Amino acid sequence: GKLIALAIGLNILYFSTAFSQATNKYPQFCEPINDEIATTQLKSDTNKAAANYCGKYYVNVFFHFIRDNNGATGEPVSNVNQYMTILNNAFNAHNIFFANKGFDQINNSTLAAIDYDHMNRPNLDALNHGWKSNAINIYIFRSDKNSNISGGIAYRPGTKVAIGGGDFWVSNYDLSNVLSHEVGHALNLYHTHNGTDGGAGCAENPNGSNGATCGDLVADTPADPKINGLNWGDCTNPYTTTYNNIIYNPDPRNIMSYATKNCLSLFTPGQGARMQNALETLSILQPIQELSISGPSLVCASSANYSLTSISSSSSISWTTNHSSVYINSLGELTYSGSVNGSVEITATLITAGCIQKIYKKKIWIGLPYVDILVPDPFCTNQMNTISA
Repeated sequence: GKLIALAIGLNILYFSTAFSQATNKYPQFCEPINDEIATTQLKSDTNKAAANYCGKYYVNVFFHFIRDNNGATGEPVSNVNQYMTILNNAFNAHNIFFANKGFDQINNSTLAAIDYDHMNRPNLDALNHGWKSNAINIYIFRSDKNSNISGGIAYRPGTKVAIGGGDFWVSNYDLSNVLSHEVGHALNLYHTHNGTDGGAGCAENPNGSNGATCGDLVADTPADPKINGLNWGDCTNPYTTTYNNIIYNPDPRNIMSYATKNCLSLFTPGQGARMQNALETLSILQPIQELSISGPSLVCASSANYSLTSISSSSSISWTTNHSSVYINSLGELTYSGSVNGSVEITATLITAGCIQKIYKKKIWIGLPYVDILVPDPFCTNQMNTISA
């Protein structure tokens, strides 16, 4: 009753702790809003076969911890490692890897007071604190708050997710695959019951005959009439339920379903392909896939260290340079011999399972920099090479 219908591109994941109906034993969550614009932007083969094993997708995430003005509430920043583990465990099987771009702490009592009774489109639109344009921004609200509803909200597709709220029996959604559920929306996934819950879209037939064009638009996810937590921890696949006197066998393990959170554990290959396709084709998702070589652009000493930011532990890096006297080893440690003064390009080749994934380059300067004008306090020493303007 409190859920507000949102505009196109927004999905709400929310949980109501009301027990007014016996059939509502587990809190409801998420009302899908169809995004026809994003759907038509996708390639026609949204259910294409998964890309070759070497086709990795690296997605940046940045965490914002919401606290009161005194910084006294909210989740611990130490949770970040668990968040990264949850995301990578859920998505890595589909060649999607997450890179942690960092976190901040937002001390704002007004934000900290928001619960999911009031988390609507205007509030989500206004939630731009500490915004990072090159990452999915994940806003973490406190999970121990006494609130009627709790859960998460996300744009689909998009780069903004908020999660939190909670009470004594549904707390810590941020430490479950509910987090993966919301990020799945950001990567353009619908609920498995899309079209059968009274919202936009057509319902998938129980036999799956129209699975590619109705429901969640993914052919290999079983038709789902909206489990809505009625499985109550029964993670058996198939899980049999009846809707309008028709028998369905939805998979309660699917992360995009409404099964109880302890069952949410997988995406199907078709869902993985849809997310890959979104990462390949949707302009809003291009900036969040940037990785970069971290390290100094100006090398004044005899050595320097470089790394490729936040790569998966299953990947390795091969380092090279374009200068015969400049060396960089497998750990990214750069050294040089003789007199080197000028521009050098270093290359990091990302390798997974023996396959080249991506190649990243960075131009650096070794030695005294050349400048047009002498300036005080030069970069390296009290000397500077000069050239005429």
